[in-house]
Amino acid sequence: MNQEMDVGRAVGSERGRRSAFSRCVATGVLVVMALVGAGLDVDGAAPAAAATSFDFSGGGFGHGVGMSQWGAKGRADAGQTAPQILAAYYAGTAIESTFPGAVRVKLADAASTTVGQAAGNVSVTPDGAGSPSVTAGPGATIGLRAVGDTLVANNVTPTPGPDVTVTTGGGAAAVAFTQGTPMSVGATGRRYQWGRLVLRASAGRLELVLDQLSMQQYLWGLGEVPGSWPAEALGAQAIAARSYAAYRLAHPASSRFDLSASLDEAYVGADIELGSGGPNWVAAVNATDGQVLTYGGAAIQAFYAASDGGSTEASEYVFVAALPYLRPVDDPWDRAIGNPNFSWHRQYTGTELGSWLTAAGRGDVGEVQGIDLVSGAGASGRLDKAQVRVRGSSGTITLTGAQLRSAINASTSSSRDLLSTKFSFAGGVAPSAPPGGKLDLALGWGNAALVLGWAVDPDTPAQPVTVRLYVNGAFATAVAADRSRDDIGRLLPWFGPRHAFAGLVTAPGASTVCAYATDTSSQDPSLLLGCAAVLRPKPVITKPAARKRARAKVRVARKR
Repeated sequence: MNQEMDVGRAVGSERGRRSAFSRCVATGVLVVMALVGAGLDVDGAAPAAAATSFDFSGGGFGHGVGMSQWGAKGRADAGQTAPQILAAYYAGTAIESTFPGAVRVKLADAASTTVGQAAGNVSVTPDGAGSPSVTAGPGATIGLRAVGDTLVANNVTPTPGPDVTVTTGGGAAAVAFTQGTPMSVGATGRRYQWGRLVLRASAGRLELVLDQLSMQQYLWGLGEVPGSWPAEALGAQAIAARSYAAYRLAHPASSRFDLSASLDEAYVGADIELGSGGPNWVAAVNATDGQVLTYGGAAIQAFYAASDGGSTEASEYVFVAALPYLRPVDDPWDRAIGNPNFSWHRQYTGTELGSWLTAAGRGDVGEVQGIDLVSGAGASGRLDKAQVRVRGSSGTITLTGAQLRSAINASTSSSRDLLSTKFSFAGGVAPSAPPGGKLDLALGWGNAALVLGWAVDPDTPAQPVTVRLYVNGAFATAVAADRSRDDIGRLLPWFGPRHAFAGLVTAPGASTVCAYATDTSSQDPSLLLGCAAVLRPKPVITKPAARKRARAKVRVARKR
């Protein structure tokens, strides 16, 4: 602080001499050489505008843990059997025969639904016992809706009927239908031909659960892979799905159901059995009846996903538990013929990304300018738990790769989704570039020195850079590089001419002056622009002084 005050006094006492100093050095500065020495482009062309688009390159579809369904197809195409396929993805497991009990699968939550069979009878009974409250014959439809915690039903077609209170206080009601004949359920838009539909009303919503399904009946309705795939791939899928369902029966999702039709396995009901590939799929399920993957004698949590992009991931990186049978596996077979998602590319603008992060509650960073991977990628290259830094025009945030994917997918169309967390990114504005410049000259006069130079910052080309001056290693003063110099404006037009600096410092005797530029992005005054010994011009000898010295020499000579 005291040094800065001293410099201020020195500047005040020497202010009248500045114009003379400037005239002395103006013709001695070789700007072009200084610009090249600083490593800046001097070809006269303005730098390219900062990119605001981002390219995401990814692979696979889904979480990537356990079996790849497309990988199973690729392996089956190459001649591998179902047991060989499963052994590749679930290390150390065995296939054992076991016959789990009935399955309960949650279909949906909805405010209301309709049910009906084209060729069968449907009835709604409170608590699944007693006399039906509402019945419908072939081609007729029953409507059901939640009114608070009350379930109300009525005949809808062919003749509308009065409302009937079926249950109150969240009690269960059962919809019975003719087995083996598809029943349409309006809330899901699908048909089901096995089991029993159970409904509960709560807070204006209906919970729809299909129960009393045998394991085989449940598996027949899975829409996981096309029935046209090779038989060994279908067999591997059937065993993996049965194993996952068996695990869920031992670890149910709720006291009311074991699995979710959308969150666990893709249960879609009769449309699979009755579709063109249905007979092949049903045959695979029947051929593997009772076969379950086990580890240590218990059914495994047999995760699987559509495509792994060439490698699977460890269970603990995507989920929580480190399961010994779910280890990372290189999987070139995932590049099976027909796999549309082995690799994929997406492009987003910085404006889009910024708005999507804001909508997801991750913070307002403005227009996204850069994305950097900080640490934590998984063994397969997935970024679920990786730390990702997002730099924007008005702020910076750090989040996980899974959170970044979620924010993007929540706002963009499905055709632009990130299909997995196995992705990398490129584009945007490069991380902060350091300033450049040069200390040109330090010219001494008495106990002061005028320091001249220039400085620019590519991150903020129109703003002046703060330059800190040191004399003999001690801070002297800070000045702004905001003075005009035509040579800078001519050779670096995208910066403009006002990037020169001039500072007056106290510098007695043989002093050395150093100049440091402050990065406008980080406020770090660490870039050395250069050091220079203070130049002290020799005093100008006037003619009277020369005559006086000459006369003195004569007097000395006469005395001799």
